[in-house]
Amino acid sequence: MAQSTAGTNLTTNAEVKGARPCLKVEVAWGKKWSDAISGGDWVDETEYVTLPVTVERSLTDPDSGFTMVGQTISASATVTVDNANHRFSPFNSSSPIYSYIRDGQIRNTPVRISMGFYDGATAELLMQFTGLITSQPPSSAKQAVVTWSCLGRSEAIKDIQGRTTIYEDTTLTDWVEILAGEAGIAAADQNFDIDDAELQWIWLDDEYVWMKLQEAAEAAGGMIYFDHSGVLRFEGMQHWVDGSDHMSSQYSYTTAKFEDLQPGYSYNDGYSSAVVEYIRRSESYTETVWEDDEPELIPPGESIKRTARLQYPCTTVLDPEEEKDYSCITTSGVPKNEDATVTMTAYAAQAEIEVANGNSTYAIIATGLRLRGRPLVGGQNAEVKMVTAAGFISDTKEFRVSGNQCIQSHMQAERLATFYRDRLERVPCVFTIPSSPAKPWLELGDRVTVVCSDEGINHEAYVVGLTFNFEEGAFLMSLRCLEADYLYPVSTWFNWGDNLEELPDISPTTDDDTMSLGHANREKIAAQFTAGSTFVCRAVSLYLHRAGTPGGKIRVVIYDDSSGVPGSAITDGVSRWIDTEDVGEASAVFAAHWIPFAMVDEPTLSNGVIYHVVLESDSDYTFDDGVDEIVWRADAVASGGNAEVYNGATWSNDGTFELPRMEYALPLFY
Repeated sequence: MAQSTAGTNLTTNAEVKGARPCLKVEVAWGKKWSDAISGGDWVDETEYVTLPVTVERSLTDPDSGFTMVGQTISASATVTVDNANHRFSPFNSSSPIYSYIRDGQIRNTPVRISMGFYDGATAELLMQFTGLITSQPPSSAKQAVVTWSCLGRSEAIKDIQGRTTIYEDTTLTDWVEILAGEAGIAAADQNFDIDDAELQWIWLDDEYVWMKLQEAAEAAGGMIYFDHSGVLRFEGMQHWVDGSDHMSSQYSYTTAKFEDLQPGYSYNDGYSSAVVEYIRRSESYTETVWEDDEPELIPPGESIKRTARLQYPCTTVLDPEEEKDYSCITTSGVPKNEDATVTMTAYAAQAEIEVANGNSTYAIIATGLRLRGRPLVGGQNAEVKMVTAAGFISDTKEFRVSGNQCIQSHMQAERLATFYRDRLERVPCVFTIPSSPAKPWLELGDRVTVVCSDEGINHEAYVVGLTFNFEEGAFLMSLRCLEADYLYPVSTWFNWGDNLEELPDISPTTDDDTMSLGHANREKIAAQFTAGSTFVCRAVSLYLHRAGTPGGKIRVVIYDDSSGVPGSAITDGVSRWIDTEDVGEASAVFAAHWIPFAMVDEPTLSNGVIYHVVLESDSDYTFDDGVDEIVWRADAVASGGNAEVYNGATWSNDGTFELPRMEYALPLFY
């Protein structure tokens, strides 16, 4: 979002020809980003800076395309400093910062850069880069300057690996928070969108945390990156249609405000279909998941430690039991289990085992050491394919997402495949504005207007790349922008609820009751809503959970109104069928789940018209009260509820239940 200019005259001075630019470069000598850095740790080194200074931030790699799926590139900066007094020479023991830069210690030192304009004698600055010095290339001993190469904060965590236990029933956002914690990112440096996609089982096994954060962003259809101030941002697929900086133009670039405009198309970024693979797993019975093939000799009073690589990731690993999981004897064969202490720390796919010999006189031999646990076994991976019908791409070109551990259900894959299909079915239009006067408040993701009447251009676009060049007597910036209509060509994609200007209820208010599909007099269940605008309905999400194994399939059908109850199915008002096994069970974490039903032909709903969302099953669905059923979570009310039931012949109102407001258009939660 655009940086605040409140209390400054930056927006005025940035338009004044000949305005004086200002700069500030600060370094936290002797610190790393893993340390707690306070305001007093930053040393102002601006007096030594020689020009130019450059800063580059981008959400896309132009060489890799503009699909904007998960991965972003690290911010970078180049700073040159005057070294006439050898302050920055790593071999100069007289330098006041010698202990911080000797022996290559300058690497990964935190640095931040601010840029702006003077307002009279007052420097008005905005942060443009927060990262670390990655190198100070060799220079001639007689050379009066040295240059720092700098990268964003992601560079500080890219080599961090983590291992964890298995997390069960974890949301995608919660997983991102866990990963950020593994990387040592303080809560104050986190800004995460909410994505309630449920991950049934997820873990780390000596994997790179930054790569897993990017994987999570890919599963959300969004991005993860460190911003100008060093805050880690996790942004979901809906992020840029939420907030004024993304929805309304923050600056208008007209012909008078740039020297050059380079419009064009990124022809490699159009696709005719999107395929998203999802990973199936199930929990097996307790079995042996690791065995030590050789006896272990443990000297008197000593211990041995082993890292056990499990055959499968396990939800549970049992503590070893004597005789069942190990036996200890002396070198002469005398049983000595009582002298052995076996301790274990279990992770998802490995365990640390220590066997200690409590006897100070003789050695013992540990034999038959093994671990038992409940493994996760993988079924055959599956995929969802969505093919565009728009006709923008003439050839057959498939966009594929595969091997993502955070995509674990058919519904999640369908949601992503639909989103990627709709985003990528057109070749994106890219506007590049090189070396224009800097507007330091603009941020990645800001919406701007690009106007060039000679080219017939009057478009709104999102800023996806920024380069600031602070030169002698000039403060310039280059922008790379992506046409807004390319990212979100349908304005109602993320509208929710019966009033399109309200956010949805994520769960019922009290969530104290349920309505079971198939229960007596409930062959079908429905809820009434009024459309708050005229729009294309791409999907409907309902707040459901599954009990047992009811079998069969369920779907949503949108009906018109007949005297306050469902009348007839509207044109194109039928969703795709969903297997009941894809509906999550209730748990201590989730009372229910937002289940998205993608519409087959995407009907148009009209403003102010009453509709009914009907949940129904196919002939293979079986119901056993409290054992095998699909349940719609509800509030118990005295009267006036919006629930409706069908007994096989007629519809009636059931005012003792209030069903939560549905989400419709493109669903975000389930």
